[in-house]
Amino acid sequence: MTDEFENELRRLMRPVDAPEGLTERIMAALPPRAKPATVTSIASGLDSGRARKPPRSYWMSGALAASLIGAVLLGTFAANRNDQHLAQREEAAGLEARRELMEALRVTSQKLDLAFEAVNAPQPEQDEENRT
Repeated sequence: MTDEFENELRRLMRPVDAPEGLTERIMAALPPRAKPATVTSIASGLDSGRARKPPRSYWMSGALAASLIGAVLLGTFAANRNDQHLAQREEAAGLEARRELMEALRVTSQKLDLAFEAVNAPQPEQDEENRT
């Protein structure tokens, strides 16, 4: 079955010559070509054949320099702001750690006071009868 398919495909895709007059009919259907315009410089007659220098764009170099300076300043500002934000976060974390440490020391002091009182409290006298 594939041989039949391939043969049919080859038969349908074989090169075929274009009919007579096809090129003329296509060219007649296209719009007529317009003559290209020629552009001459007004100052071309004044230069007397010398190559003319392109106009200099001083403002472009100034704009580039200004944009570079702006980018550097903006980057510096953003970096400083980020550093300040990190410093504030570190300070807040330090204050929170200090608060937790003070709380832990207070609780430890209370527990040590209880233990001290329990150890140093006078022992109640026990009844002689309960001794074995």
